[in-house]
Amino acid sequence: MAFENWHFQKQETFPEIPDGEYSARIISATKEESKTGKEMMHLKFAIDGYQRTVHYYIVFNPEKPEITNRNLTDLFNSFQIAMGNFRLADYAGKVGAIRLEKDANGYQSVKWLITGKRRDEIVDSSDTHADDIPF
Repeated sequence: MAFENWHFQKQETFPEIPDGEYSARIISATKEESKTGKEMMHLKFAIDGYQRTVHYYIVFNPEKPEITNRNLTDLFNSFQIAMGNFRLADYAGKVGAIRLEKDANGYQSVKWLITGKRRDEIVDSSDTHADDIPF
């Protein structure tokens, strides 16, 4: 069947997620390469209360290791992953807290990972999606 013969029916998009703080579960974590050729970690999160996923990237930048290390420390703390654990298969199912915001172009992304007491408040007040897959 050629796409020219497709019987198109408009479908509604997923509900928009308002900017804010959310409990999130890691669906997957993979090692990839950035556009500039640097190694990066790609994390896919399920957002509590929404049938959507969001993506987060940590680029391993040897020119600015302090930024990479700060992002990794926040990841380990927010999602309660052992400090320095780079076995990405261990990450699936871990729950933490994130801040979502839209940029100037209207693209929504993870602005930062939330740690400490605020992380605990967000995760504890959610329906921590232990078994629910977002689709």
